[in-house]
Amino acid sequence: MKKPNLNRFMEKWILEAIEDCPEPFSARQILDRILIKRRNSQYIKSSNSVGYYLNNICIVEKQGSKNVYRRRNN
Repeated sequence: MKKPNLNRFMEKWILEAIEDCPEPFSARQILDRILIKRRNSQYIKSSNSVGYYLNNICIVEKQGSKNVYRRRNN
């Protein structure tokens, strides 16, 4: 799968947000944590782009119609 096209700032902020977030977490929860910490920025994308990135770096589980994520133990 091709790596999503996010800038390095957003990738860094997502990685920081998932470190502190209790598992399982959603893309919306991660985006909310970034918005609380960073306010608004031109680099902050939608929860869809966050979810697309999380699909590549986390373990994905389905809960109903939503995807939830868990950290990989690398």
